[in-house]
Amino acid sequence: LTGAWNEGIGQAEGEYVALLDSDDIWLPDTLENHIATLVAHPKKLASIGHMSFFLDNDQQVPPGFKISLLDQTHLAYMPGCFVGKPTIFETLGLFEMHWKILSDLVWFDRLKARPDLFAVSHHEVLRKRVHMGNLSYNTAAQTDTYKKELLQYVRRKMQNSTPS
Repeated sequence: LTGAWNEGIGQAEGEYVALLDSDDIWLPDTLENHIATLVAHPKKLASIGHMSFFLDNDQQVPPGFKISLLDQTHLAYMPGCFVGKPTIFETLGLFEMHWKILSDLVWFDRLKARPDLFAVSHHEVLRKRVHMGNLSYNTAAQTDTYKKELLQYVRRKMQNSTPS
């Protein structure tokens, strides 16, 4: 996904960039809500919205998923809840290609650290499908990769935040 996101961002010619994973669903007014948020905050480069989780066709709940998350909406720093001006990628950079799983988490962590760059849409903009194929809950090998990458990222953040 990382390469496709970066390529799409590089090819974008419009005023805004939006990302949507194939197994998630935007609500009908998602783009309208994001654009209204950006118009109301013209100095901001991006809008972040809320999402809810849902199980598809009585799917099994993946191990480790908290069932209580199905009962509410959540502010979500993730691709499907984001619309931004292309200049945000000049400011924060593109998604880092070396991560196998964490590329979006790392990029959105950089965004979250810069509240001067984004506004929050208080609308639900995404319904996120929960299924056994989600990378966060998939095979043991992917879980191991996820854990290793998360540890690497936390170490990197700690090193970068250590005063000299």
